[in-house]
Amino acid sequence: MKQGGKQLSLVPDATGYPSRFVLKLNGLKKKSFNSAVQYQFKELIARQAGDICGIGGADTCKAVDVSILSYSTVQRRQASAALRVDFQITTYRAALQSTASSAVQSYLEGDVFLTDLQSQGGGLARATSFVLISSPEETSSSSEDKPVVMIMIILLSCLCTIGVCWFGFKRWTQKTDSTAWRPQADIQRDYEVGMYLGQLEKNEREASGLNKDDERVAPGLMPLTLPSTKPMNTSTWV
Repeated sequence: MKQGGKQLSLVPDATGYPSRFVLKLNGLKKKSFNSAVQYQFKELIARQAGDICGIGGADTCKAVDVSILSYSTVQRRQASAALRVDFQITTYRAALQSTASSAVQSYLEGDVFLTDLQSQGGGLARATSFVLISSPEETSSSSEDKPVVMIMIILLSCLCTIGVCWFGFKRWTQKTDSTAWRPQADIQRDYEVGMYLGQLEKNEREASGLNKDDERVAPGLMPLTLPSTKPMNTSTWV
């Protein structure tokens, strides 16, 4: 069978395709949420999904297609009693799951749900307000965001690792150079001092009439006598 251009299986999933919601119903207490009240609540929710339930996906949704997973008291004081209800509506076609989810969510986000809830009478008539805590759309969005967050974390970790490795490599290569860790100002100063001393020596030689390879002695200067290079007598004194 084809529906909407997609091939659909006639055999439903063992548990169907549930759409889960969590509501906070202010004004209700746990002890008043008995089986009869729960049936009224499920019938109200099921009617909003339309004719998409059953194995064929064309039956009118009923209370049996809605399951109350859990319910608990949120606030115990009489003035602020509230009931948290966790429930789901189940279809047996994957393509109809989003249809049921959207229909129920739109109904819960609208203005008529509270009025319909109170009109059921009994325990539901005590409802004063409600809050939609979670829905399949919100859960789906959160699930879709998780891979993106994980990818960003992995990328940042890789960048940090590369940065640390690069810094360590630069530090190791610079340690092989004796001048690598010297400030540039010190290196420049040593260079200028060397140039200055070389020029000073050259000026002194020119003033004294000596060139680099000239051994003449300028007038008024004593000849430079170098120590003898003759080996010393290392014999033992008698």
